[in-house]
Amino acid sequence: MDVGRSEPLHCTALGKALLISFPKEKIKSLLSGKLEKYTRSTKTGVKSVIAEIERAGRQGFAVDNGEYRDGVRCIAAPVYDFRGKVAAAIGVSGPVSRIGAKKIKGIIKEVKSAAGRFSRKLGYKKQINRTIALDSHKKCHCEKRSGEVPKGSP
Repeated sequence: MDVGRSEPLHCTALGKALLISFPKEKIKSLLSGKLEKYTRSTKTGVKSVIAEIERAGRQGFAVDNGEYRDGVRCIAAPVYDFRGKVAAAIGVSGPVSRIGAKKIKGIIKEVKSAAGRFSRKLGYKKQINRTIALDSHKKCHCEKRSGEVPKGSP
């Protein structure tokens, strides 16, 4: 692979990770037209690609299991900016023989961790939602709920 080379969005882990924060209609627009089939594993139906992107958003990482190049697996995670929008993606690619079932969980953890570090450097902070309620004396009380973050964030 050449550094800086363009690759398709629909069948690469990096492409899917970049699309995580896009609305479904925007993804449909970006994937309009014929999706090229690179290997037997390439998904060419827009609905199935969107379902995979949505799953990646819930998990916080995307996977390419030989969808772009036979025998190559990639795990990628989105990098968020200060607005909570995906600004980039980071991933690890290698032969399926080297990124097998025993190693994949550890690689996912490392990729997500690296994406989290880059996100923080770009000013990303996990959002904290506050519930504001008025008591019977019309005084404001705030309840802090931590851990609620944008879908798929590190």
